[in-house]
Amino acid sequence: MWNAYHPFSSFSSDGEPAEKKIFSSGAINGKPASTKTQRVMKKILIIDDSKPIRYLLDTIISKYYQVITASDGYEAMYWLSQGNRPDVIISDLQMPNINGWDLVKNLTSSAIYGNIPIIILSGSSNDEIVQKCEEYGVADFLVKPFNPSRLLEAIKKALDKKAGMSVDMHG
Repeated sequence: MWNAYHPFSSFSSDGEPAEKKIFSSGAINGKPASTKTQRVMKKILIIDDSKPIRYLLDTIISKYYQVITASDGYEAMYWLSQGNRPDVIISDLQMPNINGWDLVKNLTSSAIYGNIPIIILSGSSNDEIVQKCEEYGVADFLVKPFNPSRLLEAIKKALDKKAGMSVDMHG
């Protein structure tokens, strides 16, 4: 696509406008970001094997947060193992490779990732799921189809609780 204002940097290879391309280092288009102009967005890791659900979640959440998506627990664990650290994780339960419960169990028992709030999105609801969510300390549990406003509230609540915990630990 052609951009009349910046003809040689109109779009990146992934089809996104180059002006919005933010690198993990915080640099925009390869240049260090100005601390005055760029607000650091909280990172939300979305893990779901359904591409339409990942797209829907990305569309809803990316207005307020930086979104990273993974198609299963294995892909998520690989991303995390690269030194990446989200502020909140949203995960489905029924996925290939590493299912949601195995992922939640690994994350919540980890010294590195144990304090990252996890929100479960599932197509089913029963007492066993609710009990396991409580057992693993899951921040919230939502059933698909979900209300987007309710999801955003759950993310904000999880972030607020995490911020409160870090203040308690450090102050």
